[in-house]
Amino acid sequence: MKRFTISMVAGILIGQAAIAQDSLNVRRVGLFSFWEYAYDVEVVGDYAYCATGITGLHIVNVSNSSRPIDVGFVNTPEPALRVDVAGEFAYVANGLSGLRVVNISNSASPEAVGAYDTPGFVHDVAVSGNLAYVADDTNGLRVVDISTPSIPAEIGFYATDGEARAVTVSGSYAYLTDYHYDEEYGVLRILDISNPAAPVSIVALNTPNMVLSVAVAGQFAYVTDGIGMRVIDVTDPAVPVPMGFYNSPGQARGVAIAGSNAYLADGITGLRVIDVSNPATLIAVGFYDTPGNAYGVAVVGDVVYVADFNAGLRVVDVAVGSAPIELGFLDSQGSAMAVAVVGNYAYVAADAAGLRVIDVSTPAAPMEVGFCDTPGHARGVAVAGNYAYVADYEGGLRVIDVSDPLWPAEVGAIGMAEYAAIRGVAVAGIYAYVADAGGVFWVLDITDPAAPLDVAGLSTTGAMGVAVVGNLAYLADGGGGLRVIDISEPTAPWQIGIYDHVSDVYSAVAVVGDYAYVAAGYSGLLVIDVGNPATPALAGYYDTPGVASGVVVVENYAYVADYASGLRVIDITSPTSLVPVGYYDTPGLAWSASVVGDLAYVADNHFFGIYDISYFAPHPPSVPAAPESLVVRYDPDFELLWLSWAPVRFDTLGAEIDVDHYVVMKGDGTRMDSVGVPAPHDTTYFVDTPAMNRHGVYQVKAVAR
Repeated sequence: MKRFTISMVAGILIGQAAIAQDSLNVRRVGLFSFWEYAYDVEVVGDYAYCATGITGLHIVNVSNSSRPIDVGFVNTPEPALRVDVAGEFAYVANGLSGLRVVNISNSASPEAVGAYDTPGFVHDVAVSGNLAYVADDTNGLRVVDISTPSIPAEIGFYATDGEARAVTVSGSYAYLTDYHYDEEYGVLRILDISNPAAPVSIVALNTPNMVLSVAVAGQFAYVTDGIGMRVIDVTDPAVPVPMGFYNSPGQARGVAIAGSNAYLADGITGLRVIDVSNPATLIAVGFYDTPGNAYGVAVVGDVVYVADFNAGLRVVDVAVGSAPIELGFLDSQGSAMAVAVVGNYAYVAADAAGLRVIDVSTPAAPMEVGFCDTPGHARGVAVAGNYAYVADYEGGLRVIDVSDPLWPAEVGAIGMAEYAAIRGVAVAGIYAYVADAGGVFWVLDITDPAAPLDVAGLSTTGAMGVAVVGNLAYLADGGGGLRVIDISEPTAPWQIGIYDHVSDVYSAVAVVGDYAYVAAGYSGLLVIDVGNPATPALAGYYDTPGVASGVVVVENYAYVADYASGLRVIDITSPTSLVPVGYYDTPGLAWSASVVGDLAYVADNHFFGIYDISYFAPHPPSVPAAPESLVVRYDPDFELLWLSWAPVRFDTLGAEIDVDHYVVMKGDGTRMDSVGVPAPHDTTYFVDTPAMNRHGVYQVKAVAR
């Protein structure tokens, strides 16, 4: 990507305008999402559609039951709680954001295309024909016309007395559950929807608990209410007749019916198989105790799919109902804490989800291809040769063979101390240097990766990150500052210097030349002169807007993972005078980053993002373009500045280009700061709000694709 500038002196004003934007000079290329929780699942053909809470709707290829693959996702503004699929669209119950419509025709790239913001909180949705029936909490049942999916529109509603929680549709009837919180009882309400604009309640049947889900098969309705499953004969919907009840050992949440069996998602006791051939006498014939908390369930043939809350999607063979067998699973519930990139793969330390391997060969479509669970919480990772070394917090250091990235396998481990809290790891030669927040800097001999040996330990305050350069280790020691440790004799490390004058949490460190760059929490980025390792001294700092948690340095730039403020790019050409030059407000919480070439890889809590940082790559010198192409006009009536310029077709060397976006800068001619990016980005005009009686310079930068 090349840069060049068109500039012109503006003869009146210029104050810093507050133009809201979520990025500057950084562009997102691809995004992979881990799961928060698995709430619900619907299976159509080779794909399972999973509602995963704050991480939206995920699409999983289940054509190979033993190895489900997460192939696509779409974020939703609120937690995705339930999903129903009809044709090329998925309809998502999205809590306070109402009903969301997602085009799933391309499973690898689903797209949110429509929404209807109901007046309440959407718990569930059922689709029949061109209508979506929405359970909207205290606002009852909403009937939404989805004949044009991009413009859903309400055409009718039914006001309930309680909180509408679940809904299903069969023929001309909607089966709606609502909960009366004060009286602590539930209601199954059967509505005549032959006129969808005016649903009519024909009967209400009380239950002793909150009704969580309802399914209808043939002449029976199956209701789960947290304590069990009830079967109700609805041959005549106006006169429902209670038949049988199964008192489950767990928290009956979801149910699916196939043949003579009901498959019950029973909370902490997993999947229960219930024989319903005699509706008056329900018999449990089998179960599979899933590792999580079974919330939702779908069945296709002899295979049951369980949305297992904190244990992802489980695929279970029920050909023999008395002996269900798990065929495969996808447990992507995790938080990306750290990342190392080697070749076409990113190795992500994903907290409770262990080590995840993501194929980044196509940056626009990162895809998880392998994983290895760890016993603790994976917080850091370093890759050397065929091995990934995972800082697994209470699980110590885990050594994982990644020679086949699709099938990573643990080959060695060391538990460290009893109260270890392993946060970071660096590998150099035959040694791994480990940061233990429990208060130790460890040196491990990894000559045999299958049997790492503890060869030395040095007491610290709360080590969180480590970098090794030559014979020195630089330790980000939590509340204990930056420690410089001589490791020329790895079995006898000793501290030769410390900088702890800025009181904060030193969580990560990168070292280039005579400077250590430290992510120091609320104090932002610290630059510490370590030219004399015995007397480290503060050279400069930049107070980032968030909580600096990770840092990587490439050329003249530091890339800071700034927690809730995303990725920040700092020009460190002058270590004593740091200048912010770019950022991207990532969707999650940025913990750490890795940079390879023109791309930054960000471990972003529930997300793993890939960002184009080519704007900061070295570029050939250019000749300034003609300044007369920029026009600045002051509107005294509205006290606004209107900037306009001719579309840029060529760079300053005469080569034809395709402009990705423009960036508007202003300042005094020597220092220029960004004031915004036009929207859309290729728009050739911009409106700024001046501070009166100020003079200065505007520039417009055109950035090529």
